[in-house]
Amino acid sequence: MEVGMGVLSLAPDVFWRMTLAEFNAAVAGYMERNGSKPQGGGMTRDRLKELMKRYPDGN
Repeated sequence: MEVGMGVLSLAPDVFWRMTLAEFNAAVAGYMERNGSKPQGGGMTRDRLKELMKRYPDGN
């Protein structure tokens, strides 16, 4: 929310209607225009497994 409404200055209704792909594209475009590079490289399968073990759904 901080990035969407604060950094990108999206109106709340626009932010909440965006898909994750649209939001990622908006952030990537912002970063490209401002000479920034993304950090981390995204979620890996191993990282997802680690998070699932640490924070189980309780099912």
